[in-house]
Order: sequence, then C-alpha cells, then structure tokens
Amino acid sequence: MDATKHNFAEVFETFQKSLSESDFVSFDLEFTGLSDSNTGRDPFASASRYYSVWSQQVKKFAPTQFGVCTWKWIEEERYYEAKPFNFNIFKQQVSINSVTTCFLSQAASLTFLGENKFDFNKWVKDGISWISRSEERILLDQPYKPKRYFNDVDIDDELAEFIEPILVAIDNWLNEYPNQPLALDPYDPYHRRALYQEISKNYPNVVLETQGFGEERTIICTTTSKEMEIEKQVGFRKVLEAIVNSGKYIVGHNCMLDLLHTVGHFLADLPSQSSEFKQIMSQLFPRVVDTKFLVTKHPELRGILRETHLAGLYATLGLEQYSERPVMAYAPGYRRYQNEEMAHEAAYDAFLTGFVFIRSVSLILQGNPGSLAEIPEQIMPYVNRINLTGCDNHYYLSGEEEEVDRSSILYVTFPSHVTTGDLMREYSQYGRCRVRFLDDTSALIIFQVEKGVPFNASRVNSPKFQSIPYAEYVNATERQTGGFRRAIGSLFRSPTTKRSFQVETQVETQVEKNGRICDTWSVLFEEKKRIPRRRGGCSKVRAIASSSTSNAISKPSIDRCSSEES
Repeated sequence: MDATKHNFAEVFETFQKSLSESDFVSFDLEFTGLSDSNTGRDPFASASRYYSVWSQQVKKFAPTQFGVCTWKWIEEERYYEAKPFNFNIFKQQVSINSVTTCFLSQAASLTFLGENKFDFNKWVKDGISWISRSEERILLDQPYKPKRYFNDVDIDDELAEFIEPILVAIDNWLNEYPNQPLALDPYDPYHRRALYQEISKNYPNVVLETQGFGEERTIICTTTSKEMEIEKQVGFRKVLEAIVNSGKYIVGHNCMLDLLHTVGHFLADLPSQSSEFKQIMSQLFPRVVDTKFLVTKHPELRGILRETHLAGLYATLGLEQYSERPVMAYAPGYRRYQNEEMAHEAAYDAFLTGFVFIRSVSLILQGNPGSLAEIPEQIMPYVNRINLTGCDNHYYLSGEEEEVDRSSILYVTFPSHVTTGDLMREYSQYGRCRVRFLDDTSALIIFQVEKGVPFNASRVNSPKFQSIPYAEYVNATERQTGGFRRAIGSLFRSPTTKRSFQVETQVETQVEKNGRICDTWSVLFEEKKRIPRRRGGCSKVRAIASSSTSNAISKPSIDRCSSEES
C-alpha cells in the first residue's frame, strides 16, 4: 500500500489496525546519501567510534521513504500474512527560529535511487511531511501566530453593514457548534476578500477555505488552535509513534543507519555519546533484530547462506527446497509486489527483510516456528546486536561491546605514488601482514598474530614511511581542536623534515579557506599525476555498491497469493 500526503490519513488508519493485529514488523529506509567523506570507512573502528562518526553523517541527509511490513500468523491456515506499507516522505519547511529545512544529497545515492525507478517528482510533490518531537516542543513554546489572509480592503459603511450580520452568525456558530464546519453563502470575489480580511482579524482561531466553482464559490469556516495546528504538522511521525507505543519488536537488515535516521530525524536528537543513544533505544525500540547479523553469525545459517545481502538471501531462501518452511503470502489489497520486483522501494525491502527473518528462524528451529509474537529463545542471543557495514565489529544496543585488541595495527602515511607492493616489502620483514588503504596517502598495516599473543609495535621502525600505533591514530582523529589531519600531522612532525612542515601548513591554510576540516591528504601531494589504482580500501562509490542488492534475483514462489494487483 503506497502512501502520499493525499491519502495519508486513510492509510494511517489502516496501518494502525494492521499494526495492532500483527506479531512483529519489519522495516527499511531509503535516504538521499550515506556520507560526505571517507571518515567512517575504518574497518577496525570501535562500536562507539562508529556511532560517533555516523550519527553526525545521518544528520546531513534526508530520508525519502519509510517502508514497514506487518506480519501476522494465521493459525487456521498456518501461514504468515504480510501487509507492506510504503510511506513517501518529504520534509516541508517548518517555521522554527527562522531556520530553513536543508539537507545534503550524494550523487551516487541519487543515481542509485534513479536506477531503481525512484520517482523524485512524486517524492517532492506528494511526500508526507513531519516534525520531530523536539521541533514539536519548540513550536509549543513559541507564541501562536494565526494566519492572516488579507489587509488591503478598505471597509466603508456599506461594506461594514454587509459584514456585520455575518460576524454575528459566526459568533452564534462558535457558541453552539464549533466542532462542525460553517458554510457561508456564495459571494463575489470582492466580498469574499473582505470577509477573509475581517473574519481573520476578529476570529484568529477560525480557518477559512474557499470551495466550489464560479458563482457557487463559498467560504467554509472551521475552528483551530495552536495545538491543533501543530498536530497537523506531526505528519508521518505518527507512524513511528504508533510502532513505539505498540511494543512490537522490529526487524531490519543491516539496519544501523536505518535506526540512526529513524531516531535522529523523528524521535530524538542524536546524542554525542553512544551510551546515551543506547538508553534512548531502550525506551523507543527495546527489541531489534538485524537479519544481517543473524545470518552472518548464527552457526546454523553461515554454512547455508553464502550471500548475505538482502536480495541474495531472498533468492536463496525462496528456493523450492525452503518453500514450505514456512509459507508466506500478501494479504488481499497488499499485492503491489506480487508480480513485480521493486528492489529498493522501502516497503518492498521491508517485506524481503521479514521474509528472510521468518525463513531464517525456521532453519534455526528446524521447523515451522508458528506465531512469532515473541522472539524464540534460540534467537535471543542475537537480539539488539546490529551489523556495522565495512567494520569487523558490531553494535550492541543492550550493553557494552567486547573490546577488540588492535595493538597489531599500524597507521602509515606516504606519498601518493606508493603501491601495495612497496608497503608489503617494507613491513613484511616484521611479520605476516596485509594492507588496507584508507586513501591515496594513508593505510593500515595489519599484522597477523596468534590470539592472546601481544604485539610489540615499537620494534617496527621503517626508515621509508611514517607510522604510529592504531590507538594513537584513533585518538588523533577524535580530537575536536584543529582537525584530525592536523593532529596526526603533529604526531609525525620533525624539525629536520621540510615536507612535514609543508603538510601541516597546507592543512591549516585549507581549514581557514574552506571553514572546515580537510578530510583527505591526497590534495596535499599534487607533484605527480598518476592513474588511480585499485587497492584494498573501498572508495565511497564501491562502498555504496557493496551495500546495494542486485536486481537480478529469482523471485521465490509465495503460495496462497493470487495474481491480483493492488
């Protein structure tokens, strides 16, 4: 079921009923971009550092669609009934402290959405607006400014005599039937304009709207208040408030950014500390299942499910050998995706996520799980553990993550002409290692050591390249004063090294010029032009591609579904 601002009230009422009857919900978001830099591409970042970086990134971009699919176990016929809802959302201007609504767009992300048939005109023209909880609080504290329509009609005695009995009629209406609309008699445009002016002046809580055509055009009066006007602006956030109040657990796929967008744009300002975010999540969504984490970590699934992106999982779990464990079907009136794959439409991906979850649980339990109103005991160890894309760690919403030893990792800087082979030849003499490029002039050297065996980084002393322990690199990047690249530059600075001084000076100049931190050193080494080489590190475009799912999937057969479209 597709929702825009034109049918939102009707769809929301239907969604509330479906939500109340459901066992759980699966969800997915689409947004205008992921990141405006490569600062979040550290594969060894701690969970708290990952949160710190990405919580800042999601504030810059806008959600475009929110998909949610409710799932209900039909005991009599023993199958799961799915009802996908696709909410197109676009934030309109909100009058708060004269601040305009702005967001970033990432070219690669918009291209990706366009390639998957995303309708940008529909998004802007018909998207459902909203205000967040914090914006609602600000509006409630602001003085109420009723809408004034016109103030350019000169009211002479004749016009005043015309208006007076109409104002008396409005007084009587407000005293007797304020909750019902009042329709005035049809008037010509001049008299309607005069009425708009005088009614809005004398009755600031009355909203006026002209309806009809030609000589039958008339003014409809309704009452309003500050609270009522703000309530109208809550918009799409009502959907999320309903999910929060329902107490249902939610299921996402690789959903760390989805959660950050959901909380940050609608429900709460994202705090700077990861621990505070976890407290917020415990109040809003105390139970979250990430199917990406589940299928990559559960021993019963790792050997079966080789592809862990959403489309790949859907294709594998839709094979005939799994088709009866268990059966799933779209409910009547919700068969928009019955005969058409719409990858990366939010509701379609939300359906796929729920499908993958149910089939995965059935494989773990080795049978049909029946109702999933409560999370099975075998799945509980994986609840609230969220996969972190491009990182070997995970995020635990219910507590602290285990600390991972990073002492065998070095951060290295070098000129842009240095290759992977150059680094391997230099550092392999200190032990088996691999290289992970961060950008053209920096990389991580990861030494392979046995578990529990300490690594002595001080014995690594390369005369060709500059290196520091990974922990020092992390501390430098997290400094707030002066920018992280300049902080790292100071770690390497030597009075006898002219280049080090030049690097730091150029970074300072760029910060002053652009008013922001320079987030790559590659701009500082322009002496040699070269053809970009493909290296181990992921560029932004490649990172986006890796998180995307393929459109070329075999559609699983879903029993009990007719060919009816809706």
